[in-house]
Amino acid sequence: MPTLPQFAPAESREDLLHSIPGVQSGLAEEPIVRLACEVAPLDALLEGGWPRGRLSELYGARSCGKTTLAVQLLAAVTRRGEMGVWIDAADALHPLSLVAAGVELPRVLWVRPRSWQEALRSAEMALSSKGFALVVLDWGEQIPRWPSHGAWVRLQRAAARAQAVLLLLTPRSLAGSFATLRMRLQARRARWVRVGQQAFLEGLQALAVVERNRAGFERQQRCWEVGWQVASNASWTEKACD
Repeated sequence: MPTLPQFAPAESREDLLHSIPGVQSGLAEEPIVRLACEVAPLDALLEGGWPRGRLSELYGARSCGKTTLAVQLLAAVTRRGEMGVWIDAADALHPLSLVAAGVELPRVLWVRPRSWQEALRSAEMALSSKGFALVVLDWGEQIPRWPSHGAWVRLQRAAARAQAVLLLLTPRSLAGSFATLRMRLQARRARWVRVGQQAFLEGLQALAVVERNRAGFERQQRCWEVGWQVASNASWTEKACD
């Protein structure tokens, strides 16, 4: 009678069973807990918020609004008394902009890795501590060398054990099928205000498309407008897509 090959780690045997079509563990899947960012249009699009215990991806070109959305999520997390990590592989984070968005800085760990390998290790270590509700890994505009299959699997498992949101910010999709939820942001139009000889960004209309969602509905999209004012939080108004 054929038998399954014996593996030393128990996780390896479980992974093999789950890789066989039609084989299930027989356990009911646990309901997904969401982490709301308290931006009504986005939370509605995400059916309540970003899924905890999962790897999610938010990607788009420069100035599409992805950093602003991630900062709003971080602000919501810290206002609720939870902790967050921002892994700044782009070396572009400005702490004063976090304060202006309502982030409580004492509840944020700011990590500035020297390489993409160090960024991945930092994310895994932060998740392994199980003390953070949100880990943001911001790649900036530079696409790193493609992480290995094993690196993504370790991050997935670490996020699941910590029941934390692991959110990747990238200029284009990087995690692929390893992401439970993938959202694309696209800037539609910008509003500028001129003060003297200088022009300042007053608002941005963005299109958000849920391209992959293993925890809900896919291919949903919404448009909203983000407006900024000096020394105040961003304001969000939902708009009809053109």
